[in-house]
Amino acid sequence: AAMEEMAAMGGWAVIGEMLVAMMPEAVPPLKAVLKDTGVDANDDMMMIGAVKPPKEHAFVAAHQFRWLLSQVNYPKLGGLCWLVIPCALTALDHWSPDVKEQGMISFMHIAKNVKVTELSLYEDAILDACCHNIPADDELWYRVVEVSVLLLTCTQRSNPRSPCFPLAPGTTVCFLRCWATWNGNH
Repeated sequence: AAMEEMAAMGGWAVIGEMLVAMMPEAVPPLKAVLKDTGVDANDDMMMIGAVKPPKEHAFVAAHQFRWLLSQVNYPKLGGLCWLVIPCALTALDHWSPDVKEQGMISFMHIAKNVKVTELSLYEDAILDACCHNIPADDELWYRVVEVSVLLLTCTQRSNPRSPCFPLAPGTTVCFLRCWATWNGNH
């Protein structure tokens, strides 16, 4: 009810229109928090004396981004790819499994709510992230497989000889090995 009142007071017919209008102001600070906290504290390359926000800030920012993104659907989300895909990629690239998971959930929402042509500008970065750069906790492998297969089939639908296709089964096999290990240890 409060969101509906805010939308009406701002002159928007529905909440979704208000959120679409707010996203260019709301997403960049969330991305900045994700980027600023994206270096693992155990990383030898981290600058000595660098001041970073606490990792909890990244957790909250990732959840806020995912929630905000989930409120916008097709066709409105397609016009915001320039804004939301870089933020989702930043979340996928984060060292924290919790933040990484929110990035995967965000990408699944994006893939289901935009046209393939709208993803095409970011195809190389998306495929690189999905096929090479999403190492995660064992508990997240099911999400890694889900997001990788979804994005691979969305972006490579017209290219059955894509070099990325062999990587998807490899990711699945890796997931199954992790799952078997996890089940054996628990």
